[in-house]
Amino acid sequence: HKRSYQEVEKYQGSVDYDLKRIISDIWHTSLRSYIFMFLQMLEFNSFSQLPQITIPTQVLVGTADTVFPCAYSRIVAQRIPHAEYVEIKDGNHILIINEPDTVARAIATFLYDKGLMNQV
Repeated sequence: HKRSYQEVEKYQGSVDYDLKRIISDIWHTSLRSYIFMFLQMLEFNSFSQLPQITIPTQVLVGTADTVFPCAYSRIVAQRIPHAEYVEIKDGNHILIINEPDTVARAIATFLYDKGLMNQV
């Protein structure tokens, strides 16, 4: 049973814990995959490895993120050498859905500034 995820626009403007969006996420992945993802998130810890990152890194966070708040994102950015930390005003955890243009612009500017992209 193959399902495609084509409901992104339907959930623009949703909050971090939007029950309808979460049900849609589960429907488009499977309950087993969704539970597995959460269990892996609880067990995964790369904090000690962050200082070993040597590639240009940008940490994007929404100021209204209730899943991974700004304070945590700042710590992550501080642990990565030369990381760029960017806060998106009023953005929540699902920035790519709710703030796609802002996220794309931030990433494009970052890549351009690092010489990894020819134009913004």
